[in-house]
Amino acid sequence: MPSRNVDTLEAIKEYELGGKIELSEKQIALRDRYDMAFHLVYTHKQISVAARKLQEQFGISRFAAYNDIDAAMELYGNPITSRKEALRFLNTENQSRLLQLIETEIIRKRKAGQDFTAEVETASRINERIARVNRLHEDDPDTVDPTKLERTQVFIINMAPEAFNKYDEIIDIPVTEAKLPNAS
Repeated sequence: MPSRNVDTLEAIKEYELGGKIELSEKQIALRDRYDMAFHLVYTHKQISVAARKLQEQFGISRFAAYNDIDAAMELYGNPITSRKEALRFLNTENQSRLLQLIETEIIRKRKAGQDFTAEVETASRINERIARVNRLHEDDPDTVDPTKLERTQVFIINMAPEAFNKYDEIIDIPVTEAKLPNAS
């Protein structure tokens, strides 16, 4: 990752957060480029296209364009993933509202003694969509696989027998006496 003037980035960040800081002309120009970089990535959804547009608009090198995009993402976040997460959230909210309407209809039909099988099937499909949109059907790649864990060996050196007897109910590991080889 190329290094850039962190003081400039920090100053812009503080300025954007409403801090009482004056930006220099160069910092204002960089802030404008970072802002444009963010909006170009958001609009085009491809970093390479946004970099090319930045190059054209500001007459900067390809390296500088990618550096600006990197700085923009550090300041404002990644608009590609943020947009997907926002759309995922909105879709889930809409599906949840629809599910509530269906559940209300199921209750109404149940009280009236009417058949509500179609509504139950629709509710099931909505729940499946919510799960799919939120990727609940996928395994979480960050989850620990307990089958890969090995029990850790713990050695307590010079533990007095009375200490073991005092704490035997909380010591849940097998206790064995370890013999050290003669160090001669």
